[in-house]
Amino acid sequence: MVTFDNEQDEVAQAEQKRGSAPGSWDRPLILASLGLAMMLGGYAAMDYLMGARLALFGGLFLFVISGILMYRNSPPPTKDSDERE
Repeated sequence: MVTFDNEQDEVAQAEQKRGSAPGSWDRPLILASLGLAMMLGGYAAMDYLMGARLALFGGLFLFVISGILMYRNSPPPTKDSDERE
């Protein structure tokens, strides 16, 4: 019984270290392309449908959110970069 408890603790620790895999909603390029498609589709359907504005503004929202995610997830500058401080 003691060995089973130790194995269970090791599995629980391994799962905590691994964490969750990043979802596709965390990828800014997917959000940007989906937002752009929604904006273009909403703009094209604006004359024909009443809910096209919702698609247009929803796409704009996704596009802006993807820009924010791109800015926040940018890699830190390296020591070898030519940027002056």
